[in-house]
Amino acid sequence: MISVKDNWAILDILLVGSILLHIYVSPYTKVEESFNIQAIYDLNKYGLFDLSKFDHNEFPGAVKRTFIGPMILALLLKPFTFFMDESKLVTLLDYQLVVRCILGLINGLMLIRLRNTLYNISVKGLNRKLSIFYGLFQYFQFHMVYYASRTLPNFIALPFVIHALNFCLQGDFITGFTWLAFTTIVFRVELCIFIFCLGFVSILSAQTPYDFAILTIFVGSVSGILATLFVDSYMWDQFPCLPELSSFYFNVVQGKSKDWGVEPFGAYFFKYFKTLFFPPIVPSLILPGLFFNTCSKVNTIRTIGLSSLLYVFLMSFQPHKEWRFIIYAIPGITMLGANGAVYVTTRSNKIFKFFFNVFIGISTVTAIASSTFMLYASSLNYPGGTALQILNERLIDKDFSLNNDLFMPTNKKNITIHMDVPACMTGITLFGEIQPDSLKNFKIAYDKTENTTVLLGNEGNIWGNFDYVITDLDIDHISEYNEQIINYKLYGAMDETQKWLKTGVVKGFGGVNINPLMELVRNYNLIIKLIEDILIRHDLDFAKRLLERVVVQRDMMFIYDKAEV
Repeated sequence: MISVKDNWAILDILLVGSILLHIYVSPYTKVEESFNIQAIYDLNKYGLFDLSKFDHNEFPGAVKRTFIGPMILALLLKPFTFFMDESKLVTLLDYQLVVRCILGLINGLMLIRLRNTLYNISVKGLNRKLSIFYGLFQYFQFHMVYYASRTLPNFIALPFVIHALNFCLQGDFITGFTWLAFTTIVFRVELCIFIFCLGFVSILSAQTPYDFAILTIFVGSVSGILATLFVDSYMWDQFPCLPELSSFYFNVVQGKSKDWGVEPFGAYFFKYFKTLFFPPIVPSLILPGLFFNTCSKVNTIRTIGLSSLLYVFLMSFQPHKEWRFIIYAIPGITMLGANGAVYVTTRSNKIFKFFFNVFIGISTVTAIASSTFMLYASSLNYPGGTALQILNERLIDKDFSLNNDLFMPTNKKNITIHMDVPACMTGITLFGEIQPDSLKNFKIAYDKTENTTVLLGNEGNIWGNFDYVITDLDIDHISEYNEQIINYKLYGAMDETQKWLKTGVVKGFGGVNINPLMELVRNYNLIIKLIEDILIRHDLDFAKRLLERVVVQRDMMFIYDKAEV
C-alpha cells in the first residue's frame, strides 16, 4: 500500500508514524467515541450471545447507533488477543490502543491509496507533482491525523467513503455510488447529501448515466438496509431497527440536534475551514484547482472537489454544525488544492515558482508546528481517563504490598469507585477498568450512576457504598458550588458524618498563554536557539518548555478517598 512510485514514499511512512504517535501521546477517548469503544469491549469480552451484560443496555445514548462498525473492529482485534495473555493484564487498556491503531491504520492506508490513485489517473509528468502536493496538504492536517484512530462514527465511516472516492476518481462512479449508499444507510445518514452532490455534478458533466446512478444507489441502499436491519435488530433487541434512519428522524425531522447548539450559515466556510485547513493554503488554491485538468482522461478531480464544496454548502443549512460532519469533503477539497498547486508550479515563471515552493515549505513547517501544539493541548482533554489510571495504579500497588504482608487478609475486600459524568466523558472506558479477579486482595466495582435523585440520597444513601470518587468537584473551593451540586457530586462533603479526603489531582487544558510566543517573536536570538536546538542539536528541551508555558493547565479532575469520622 505504501507508494513506491517516487522518492516521496517517505510521506506515506510519515503519515502512518504520525497516526501512531498521536495514539501514544493521547491514548484516551471522549464521550463522542463512547458507544463504539464500549461496544467493542463488550463484543470482545462477551461475544454475540450474552447481550444482557452489554453497556448499551444501561447507557443507550440519545439515539441508537449501529453495531456493524464495532463488530468489524472487534473482529480485527481478535487475532491480537491471542498473543496478549488477558489473564496477566490488570486492565485491558492495551486492547483499546490496539483497536485505535487498527482504525488509524485503516484510515491512513486509505488516504495513501487515494494518493496513489491520484498518481495513476494523472497525466504523466504532472502525476508526481500532484501526488506529492496532495500528501503534503492532506497528511499534515491535524484533525485528519488526530481523529483517524478515534472511534467516532464519522471516522468509522470515513474508510468506506475514501474507498468509494477511489472508484470515483478512476471514473467508476457506479461502484462509488454503491459504496456510498451502503455507508449512508449503515453509518452516517448525512452522506445522502454527499451522494446527491456527487451524482448531480457527475451527471451534469456527463460522467455518469442517470439511470445507472439511480440503480446503483438503490442497490447500495438495499444492501445497507438488510445489513443494519439484520445486525442491529438483534443487538438492540428491537425489530425493525435502523439506527441511522432513527437518528435522522430524531435530529433532523424532530429538530433535536438544535439542543446541542446552533451556528450561523457560514460557520463551516468561515470558522471550521480555518481550523481544518491551517495554514489556509488549500482554500487559497481551490479556484485554480477547479479550472486546471491534470487527469489523463475525464476531470474526476474537479467532479469530486466541486461535489465536496457543494456538500459543505448544503450542510450549512443544518443549524447544528460540527466539523466532523464535513470530514468526508476534506479529501476532495484537498485534491483541488493539490491540483491548484500543480497549476501554479507549471504555469509560472521561475522566480514565482521559487517563491511558491518556499511558501509551500514554510506552510508545511507551520502545519507541523501547529499540529504539535494541538496534539499536546488535545492530550490534556482527558482528565477522567488519567485520573482512573492513577487510582488503578494506587490500588495495584496496594494489592502488591499486601501480597508481601505476613498478615495478608484471607478474604477479598470489596471496593467501589464512583465516577461522575464529567469523568466518564473525558477518558474513562471499560477498557481502563481493573479486570475482575486480577487483584488478589480487592474486588473492584465501578459505579457510573447518573440519576440525580439517587445521587442526592432520596432513595437511600448510595454514597455509603463508595470507597473512592472521581469527580470534577474541588472540595477546596466548595464555596463556589451550590449545595445541590455538592451533594450529587460528593455527598456528605459538607457535614461531619462522612469525610472525603482529596488524594489526587489531575490537570487538564486550561487555555493558551501567548506571552511566551510574543517574547519569542521579539527576541531573534531565542528563535535561532529554537531552530538550532531542533535541527542541529536534536535537543527538544527548550521547545518542550516553551510548549508547557504556552499551554495553560488547571486542576480539572479530583480523586477522593472516603474516611469515616
